Amino acid sequence: MELYDVEGDVFLSLPCSLSSQGVQRVAVLPLTDSEKATFQKCAKSIWEVQKPIWDNLLPPSEPKAA
Repeated sequence: MELYDVEGDVFLSLPCSLSSQGVQRVAVLPLTDSEKATFQKCAKSIWEVQKPIWDNLLPPSEPKAA
């Protein structure tokens, strides 16, 4: 799921509806351009902290067959 033009496996806290099956829906709030830019900057900072963790948890990708 891509929200506010943030891509990748970065974990962010967003308002959502939960059920016994997990997240049912994420509330997409209207953001100004400034708020969106700040959100994206925060997501990038969080990703920079999380990336080394992912790199150590996941095995390296195998090369794709030609």
